[in-house]
Amino acid sequence: MSFRIRFQVSIVTAILLIITAMTAATLVSVYLASDRTARETAGQLFARVADAAHAGIDRQVGQTLALADLGAALPGTESLGAQGADTPALPFMLAALAQEPALYSFITASPTAASCR
Repeated sequence: MSFRIRFQVSIVTAILLIITAMTAATLVSVYLASDRTARETAGQLFARVADAAHAGIDRQVGQTLALADLGAALPGTESLGAQGADTPALPFMLAALAQEPALYSFITASPTAASCR
């Protein structure tokens, strides 16, 4: 007695194998496309956030440095020493502290004198 497979069973088996292979290929293709798109989108978002942070930090530091340069250029500030509250730059310092939220203190100092905050 020999074992024989019917023609209909072999056709159904072949169709099921083809459908399974095509489904697996489609799932892999969709996964790879989604992964690539997600990575590109995340990269673009990261670049935008990094650019915004860079611009914000640049603005804050730039404004602070501009105020420091302006304060250093005031007349009578070449040799402030340790004059404390009597320094001629005090009105400028107070106005800059009131108007610029990035500043939290000023330090006046000379190489030979103590500093005054």
